[in-house]
Amino acid sequence: MKKMAIIAAAMYLTNTSYGQETKPKPDNKIELGFSFGTNYSLLYLGENDPSKATRLSSVNGLGFRLGILATLPLFPRVSLTAKPELSFNDNNLGYTNSENKQQEYEMPTTGEIAVHVSYKLSSGSTHPYVLFGPAYKLPLTSSSSDYYQITRPALALDAGVGLEHLFKHFKIAPELRYSYNVNNISSVSGIKDVRYHVLSLSLMFWG
Repeated sequence: MKKMAIIAAAMYLTNTSYGQETKPKPDNKIELGFSFGTNYSLLYLGENDPSKATRLSSVNGLGFRLGILATLPLFPRVSLTAKPELSFNDNNLGYTNSENKQQEYEMPTTGEIAVHVSYKLSSGSTHPYVLFGPAYKLPLTSSSSDYYQITRPALALDAGVGLEHLFKHFKIAPELRYSYNVNNISSVSGIKDVRYHVLSLSLMFWG
């Protein structure tokens, strides 16, 4: 009886040691989800051509955004996320032409695709993270006038922070992001510089 107890204890210790040595690696499957939130779009107006006698002004406000998520874990703390989104912007551009005629242009809804690299600052069920990556923004609606039309896609650099919390079957993360437009989105030669600066707050869900 004593010998059998010793053999059973040895088998238990062996199995425990083997289980620790063969711990499964982190799952690298793509995680799908969705997001929604609000954004504040600040329309930056640069110099314009004095020969056009065009005075520019902008009205900025809160908009709405929603999208889908596809996240690929690369390392225990590093992941890559593709974020196709629709951004409903609340911006108006006003101008006065050489004939002192005032007109207003409503900025278009944009379809956006961002690719972000995220780094978790700690481990555990709740952890903050930082992100950085490029974004491409395509106008989905257009309007025209004698003097002004927005047609060019925008290229941007995004940076942000988030706080991810893991539940049993899903995870969520509020995310604050700043998007800096690096190119001129005006197609009019007389207006040299029009850019978007967007601050957004979104809630992210993964299943």
